[in-house]
Amino acid sequence: MKKLLAAFVMIMMLGISTVCFAEIAEADLVLGGLYPGQPWSEVIAMYGNPSWEQRLPNRTTGYVYEKPDGQFLLQKENEVLVHITVTTNRAMVTTRGISIGASRDDVIRAYGSPDWSEKAQMYEEFRYYAGKKSLRFSLFDGRLKWINVAIKDAPEPPVMP
Repeated sequence: MKKLLAAFVMIMMLGISTVCFAEIAEADLVLGGLYPGQPWSEVIAMYGNPSWEQRLPNRTTGYVYEKPDGQFLLQKENEVLVHITVTTNRAMVTTRGISIGASRDDVIRAYGSPDWSEKAQMYEEFRYYAGKKSLRFSLFDGRLKWINVAIKDAPEPPVMP
């Protein structure tokens, strides 16, 4: 009887753990029509040339796009997009409808429990992984202030200017 009960508890825990973690596909790692691994020529075709280039703290070059809805920053390596970072542009929306200003609950409802999270006072960060790519949400006071989509082994994303 004890073995049967132990097996039942293990099955229940396994079932709960699979429900708790997000299942996202690489197709979910799109922001404003951009995705990590996209050829830079497609980025230019969609959004034109960057408004300006900026040397970043991680010693890479950032390509800042200033649009009527706000800014977003891109990074490339070998003519391939590796980072998309948005802090002010509400028009840059994820495939699940999340944009800057969304609530913590909006993010969890759209993506489920994160694969990784960190919380400190007024700051909270969620990370979701699919293959070799990641989707990161940073919240301050319960509101989304920063979204990053990247190839996981690319240099750490910078904080927007």
